[in-house]
Order: sequence, then C-alpha cells, then structure tokens
Amino acid sequence: MPRRVRPAFLIVTNTLAAVAEEAWFRRLCFGLLAPAGTGFAVVGSTVLFAAVHVSIYGYWVLPLDLAAGLLLAWQRSVTGSWAAPAITHVVANLLIAL
Repeated sequence: MPRRVRPAFLIVTNTLAAVAEEAWFRRLCFGLLAPAGTGFAVVGSTVLFAAVHVSIYGYWVLPLDLAAGLLLAWQRSVTGSWAAPAITHVVANLLIAL
C-alpha cells in the first residue's frame, strides 16, 4: 500500500525548495549577472532557471519554466529584492502541490 504524504511535510518541502531556488537564481545568479545590465540578468537567470527544470521534468516544461522564470526575474528587477519572487514561487508551488 502506498504511503500517504502528510500535508505539513508537503508544505515544508515545497516551501524550502522554492526559497532555495530563489536564493540561487534570483539572489545569487541575478546578482552576479546584474553588473552586465538588468536585461542580461533577467534573461540569464530565466534561462538558467528553465534549464535546471528541463533536466528534472523534460523539455515539455520549457515554455512554462521560461515564463515563470521571466516573471520571477522581472519581480526581482522591479523590487530590487529576491523576497517577492520567493513568495510568488512558494505560493505557486503550494497551489500546484495542494
């Protein structure tokens, strides 16, 4: 019989994954690419984000991840912080998981 995943575990793991990804892509990668220009940082962090997800889910998810990455990178560029994209990513993951 399959083991049931507890909602609390699902919420915690999805939240940690989203925050970790945003710390990596929007805080570190975006920050490192930003000196070359905001547009470069937006596009670069978006492509990196989508590429990592292709290796996990396959190429069929590429358009969705490019769109999500673009939204999250845009939020980072407008707010100057990675908090807004992190919150958006957490909410999106939870809506999908629950």
